[in-house]
Amino acid sequence: MSWRPPPAGSPAGRSTRRSTRWPRTRGAWRSRTRTFALSAEARIVAALALSLGVGLIATPVAIRTAERIGFYDRPLGYKGHAAPTPYLGGAAVVVGFLVGALGIAGDLSRLAPIFVCALFLFGVGTLDDRVGLGAIPRVITEVAAAVALFIAGLGWHVFGSDAADLVLTVVWVVGVVNAFNLMDNMDGAAGTVAVLSSIGAAVLALSADDHAVAALSIALGGACLGFLPFNLSAPARIFLGDGGSMPIGFIVSAAIMAVPLGGVAGWHRLLIAALLVAPVVVDTTLVTVSRRRAGVAVASGGRDHITHRLGKRFPSARAVALVLASGHATACAIALVVADLGDVGTAVAWGLLVVCVVGLVTLFETRAWAPSREQSVVPGGAAAAATRAAPRARRPIAPLEVVALLVLAAGCGVSPLFFAFYDMTVWGPIGFGMLALLLALALSRPVIPRPAALVAIGSLALLWAWSLISTGWAQSPDRGAADAGRWLLYAAAFGVFVLLLRDDRLSKLLLGVFTALIAAFGVYLLVRMFTGDARTLFLANRLHGPLGYVNGEAGYLLLGFWPLVAAAERARRAHWAAVAVAAATMLLGLVVLSETRAVIPALVVGVVVLLAAVPGRRRRAWILVVAGAAVIAASGPLTDVYRQTATGHAPSTDRIRTAAEWAALAAVFAGAAWWAAVGLRRTLGRSGSAVSSAGLAAVACAGAVLIAVAVPHPLHRISIEARAFTELRPPSATSSARFFSGGGNRFDYWRIAWHEFRSHPWKGVGAGSYDTDYFRMRRTTEDVTQPHSIELQGLAELGVVGGIGVLGLAGAVLFGLGRRFRRSRRSSAEAGLAVAAGGIFLTWLVHTSVDWLHLLPGVTGVALGAAAILVGPSAQAAPVPVPQGRRRRPLGRRTVVVAASSALIAVGAVFLARTVVADRYATDARADLPGNPVAALSDASRSLRLQESATTRYTQAAAYARLNDYARARGTLLGVARRQPSNFVVWGLLGDLAVRRGDLPEARRDYGRAHALNPRDPQIAALARKPPAP
Repeated sequence: MSWRPPPAGSPAGRSTRRSTRWPRTRGAWRSRTRTFALSAEARIVAALALSLGVGLIATPVAIRTAERIGFYDRPLGYKGHAAPTPYLGGAAVVVGFLVGALGIAGDLSRLAPIFVCALFLFGVGTLDDRVGLGAIPRVITEVAAAVALFIAGLGWHVFGSDAADLVLTVVWVVGVVNAFNLMDNMDGAAGTVAVLSSIGAAVLALSADDHAVAALSIALGGACLGFLPFNLSAPARIFLGDGGSMPIGFIVSAAIMAVPLGGVAGWHRLLIAALLVAPVVVDTTLVTVSRRRAGVAVASGGRDHITHRLGKRFPSARAVALVLASGHATACAIALVVADLGDVGTAVAWGLLVVCVVGLVTLFETRAWAPSREQSVVPGGAAAAATRAAPRARRPIAPLEVVALLVLAAGCGVSPLFFAFYDMTVWGPIGFGMLALLLALALSRPVIPRPAALVAIGSLALLWAWSLISTGWAQSPDRGAADAGRWLLYAAAFGVFVLLLRDDRLSKLLLGVFTALIAAFGVYLLVRMFTGDARTLFLANRLHGPLGYVNGEAGYLLLGFWPLVAAAERARRAHWAAVAVAAATMLLGLVVLSETRAVIPALVVGVVVLLAAVPGRRRRAWILVVAGAAVIAASGPLTDVYRQTATGHAPSTDRIRTAAEWAALAAVFAGAAWWAAVGLRRTLGRSGSAVSSAGLAAVACAGAVLIAVAVPHPLHRISIEARAFTELRPPSATSSARFFSGGGNRFDYWRIAWHEFRSHPWKGVGAGSYDTDYFRMRRTTEDVTQPHSIELQGLAELGVVGGIGVLGLAGAVLFGLGRRFRRSRRSSAEAGLAVAAGGIFLTWLVHTSVDWLHLLPGVTGVALGAAAILVGPSAQAAPVPVPQGRRRRPLGRRTVVVAASSALIAVGAVFLARTVVADRYATDARADLPGNPVAALSDASRSLRLQESATTRYTQAAAYARLNDYARARGTLLGVARRQPSNFVVWGLLGDLAVRRGDLPEARRDYGRAHALNPRDPQIAALARKPPAP
C-alpha cells in the first residue's frame, strides 16, 4: 500500500498559510495573542535562520567556557588531534536547536518529550565527557528515552503489536544514537551527517504537511551548520563530544519516527529511515564487521571508521566531509521518493540498499582500504624503498571487481529477453543502481580516468543535462525527461565501466562474458527454431523475437561477431579457434534471417577499418572469407523464410526449421574448414604465409568477377537506388535485393530532422519532441517519434549542443580506438582487444547512425563496455603510506573531481527519481481508469505534480469523461492543446469527446484541426469529413 497525500479538502490538506488555529483549551488565549503568526513556510525558514545564527554565536562562547574550566579532549591513544581541544560543542548545538525550534516554530507541544529527552541525554553525555561514565549508564539512558517516546506516541508503529513496536523503537533509538557517537570520530563528520539527515526529515515532514516536525528538524540542521565552521577549521577549535553526538542522534531518530506518513506501509517507513541515516548505518556495519574479523572488541576505539579510510585518499577533514555529504545527499534524495513506490519497488529498493551496504563494506575491507591497526617500525630507508616500489607492483584483481563486471555483463546479456530494457519501469531502477555503484567507485577508486574517458563521460553528461533543460521548451516534456534519464543511465554505466576496468585483464573478462552470452542467445534461437513453434519469433517474415524489434535483435547479434573473430585469431588451440569461427558464422546466419539493411554498413565499416588498421590482417581476412562463404552457401534456405512467405502470413514451422538447420550446417562447415586450414598452415610451415596471401588474392579476384557479373553497370545501379531512397519507394520484396535496396522511409525521417535542426539550430525542438514537425511534414503514413539516427536525433532535438555531445562521445572513443591501433603494432594482445572492443563499438555506432539502437539500454550497455575498454585502462598508482614525519602531498585535483562527480550524481538521482516515480503513477492511473476513474484521477494528479505529460493528461481527461464531467475533460485537453500547438492527438481526442457528447459540429472542427496537423493519416481524414454518430 503506497502513501497517498490527504485530499485537499481534508483537515490535513488545508493550508495554514494565513494563521494558526489553536484548540479551545486552557490555552485558548493564545489564539487571540498569536493572530499575527507567520505562515508555516516562513516559520520554518525563520527557524533555520535563527538556529544557524544562535549556533554561530553560541559556539565561540562554548569554546571560551570550555577553555576557562579546562574541559578538553586530550590526544590520547587512537585519537588523531595533536593538541587538547575544547569540548562543549554539544552545548552550542543544543542551545541553537532549542532557540530555533521553540522561538518561532509554533505549537510543538506534542513533541515536548523529544525536547525533554534530548536535554537529558545532553546532560548525561556531557557528564560522560567530563568524568567517563562508561557504556552501561549511557545505554540505560538511551533506552529510557526511547521508552518515553513510545509512551508519548512518538515511536514506531509498524508491526501492529505494541510489544514488537516498542522493541523496534528501543533498538532504533539506541542504534542511531550510538551510530552518531561512533561517527563523531573526525572533524565535521557527525555534524555533516546530522545536517543532511535533518534536512531530509524536514522535507519529508513538509510533504506530509507536518510543519511542527519540519521546524524541529530544520532547527537541528541550522544549529549544526552554525557549529561546523568552528569544527572544520584547521585545526578544529571545538569538538561535539558525547554531549553533542547523543542528543543529535536522538533528535534525528525521533524526528524520523515522528513524521506522519499516513498510509505508508511499515517497510516503506523503515526503508526511508535507513536511507536518511545511511552513512551511520554503513559506518556502524563496517566497524562491526571489521573489528570482528580482526578479533578486536567492537566497543573499543580505533581508526577504522569510514572517515579514517577516506582520510587516506583525501587531503583534509573538509574534503572527507564533502564526500560524506555527497553520498548522503544521494541517499536522502532517494528516500524522498521511496514513499511513492509500490510494494515491488520497495522490495527492489531494499535489495539495492542491502547490496550497496554490503558492497561498500566489502570494498572498504579490501587491502587498499584496510586500516592499519598496528604501526610497525620500519627503517627509514626500507620504508622509502618500499614506498617507491609500490606503484610498480601489479595489483591483484579484487573479487568485488569481478563480481561487479559479471553482474553488469549478465544484465546486458539477458536484456533481449526483456526488450533490451527499453521500458522505463525496467531501466529506471537499474539507473538508481548504476548511480549508487558509480558514487561508490568515485569515492573509492584511487584513479583519475584518461582524458579520452573524461571527454566521453562529459559528453554523455552534457547530453543528459541539455536534454533535461530542453524539457522547458519541448512539446513532449515527459518523453524529454525519459530521454534525459536514459542519457544519465548511459553516463553512469560508462563511468562504472571506466572505473572498474583498471587493467586489460578485466577488459578481457568483460569481453569474454559479453561474447559468451551473445553466442548463447544465438544458440537459444536455433534451439527454439529446431524444437518448437518458432513462428512467434518472426514479424513480417523477419526474425524479431524475443527482443521484439528486428533491427535491435540483428544489431545485438552482430555485436558478438567481432569478439569471436578476435578469439579465433588469438586461440592457441585449433579446436577453440574452430568453435569461435563456427559461433561467428552462426550469428551471421541469424542476422540474415532478420533481413535488416542496417547491418550492411555496420559490417562494411568494421571490415574496412579493422582490416586496414590492426596487424594480423591475413588471418582475420581468412576468417571473414570462411564465415562469409558458409553463410552465402546457406543463404537460399535462410532467405526463403522472407521470400517464400506471403505478406500478412506467418512463416511455416517447417520453413523455419529448415533455415535453422542450414544455419547450423553453415556454422559446422565454417568451424571444420577453419580447423583444417589451421592444420594446413602448420603443415606448410614457412611457405604458409605466401600460400595464404596468394589464396586471398585469388579470392579477391573471384569476388570482383562475381560482382561484375551480378552488377554489370554499378554506377547505374547506384543511381537507381539513390532515386529509390529519395523518392521513398518500398524496398524490394526479394531478399537478395532487399539487403542492397535503397527504398524505404529513412530519407523522410532524416529530411524532417534536418529541417528541425535548421529551424532551431541552437537549442533544437526539445528532447523527445522530434514529432513536433514530423506528422505535419511527412510523405508517408508511418508513425515514428525519432529520426532513426543518433546524430540527427541529437541535432534535431538538442541543436548544436546535442551534436557536440554525440560528436564528443564518438570522437573520444574513436580516439581511444586509434590509441589501441597504435599499441597493437607492438602487442598481439592489444590487437585482440582492438578487434573485439573496436568491432563492437563500430558496429553499434554505424548501426545506430541509421537506426535507434541507442534507445535500447541493454544493447547500448554492451557498446559502452567496449567503449570503456578502448578509452582505458584507467589504472594509476594508488596512494601509498607516507613515512612518519613527512607531509602528504595534497590531492586537490582528485578532491575537485570526486566532489563534482558526487554532486552531479546526487542531482541526477533526484531528477531520475522524479521521472521514474511520475511514470509509475501514470502507469497506475492508466491501469485504474477502466474500473476506478476516481483512483485514476488521484494517480494522474500525483504524476503531473512531478512531471508534466500529455499522455497523463489524456488519462486525466478520460477519467473526467467517465465521471460525466465534460467541462473538466475538455478543459484538460484544451490545456494540452495550448501547451503543444503541434499535437494532433489532443485534437483527435477532443473530437472523440465531442462525439460522445453528441456535438457533431464541434467534433468536425476538432477532427479538422487534427487533420491539418497530420494530413497523411487516413482515419483522421475520414473523421474530419464525417464524424461518427454518437
